[in-house]
Amino acid sequence: MDNKYAWKLIPPKDSEPTVKRVLIDGKTKTYYWCPNHHQWTIHKPTECRRQPSRLNMRQTSMKANKRANFKAKKEAYLQAKAAYHACRYDT
Repeated sequence: MDNKYAWKLIPPKDSEPTVKRVLIDGKTKTYYWCPNHHQWTIHKPTECRRQPSRLNMRQTSMKANKRANFKAKKEAYLQAKAAYHACRYDT
């Protein structure tokens, strides 16, 4: 980022508002502090696409369960395969 936009990375203090009106290149723009991006942005925090949602959390937990289930099945398969080979070639 340019030094011109370095102010975007400075968070507001506790007593400061989370909305700013800034004059940039002759235009006044409204900026909001986005806790998800940790910087001043044009979008409101409620409109942020990085905002964690219930659907994303549910999908993440489903992926974790699927991964754990796959690992358990793989481990069981490898143990069964080892037992089969031990029985077959144990003469």
